[in-house]
Order: sequence, then C-alpha cells, then structure tokens
Amino acid sequence: MARTPTTPTPMPRMLADDPNHWRQRAAEMRTLAETMNERATKAIMLRIANDYDRLARRAEIRTNNK
Repeated sequence: MARTPTTPTPMPRMLADDPNHWRQRAAEMRTLAETMNERATKAIMLRIANDYDRLARRAEIRTNNK
C-alpha cells in the first residue's frame, strides 16, 4: 500500500508495544497538568494521561506483558 501525504507514518512496533513508554508519557502529562492554572486545561491534560494509561494496558495485552 502506497503512502500518501495524508497517511500518517506508522509508529515503530516496538515503541507502540512498550507499556513503559506509555506509562512514562502518562506521568509526563500528569506533571504538566500540575502546572496548569486553568481548570479546563488541567482536565484535558489528565484525560490525555488516562488515555496513555489505556494505551499501556493495550500494549500489555498485545504483548502478553502484564
């Protein structure tokens, strides 16, 4: 399948399947959220952190790495 300019580059499989990578990203988002003054912005950042946690769980399932 040919890539078009709008087709995103696939994430390297090893990174996508690394639960620790996603947990680290979640921790980074939570740290950033603590610096936010706006309640709405903080909530968005925390929701992103939760999404990263969900990606970590999915990576564990894919790799049977619990």
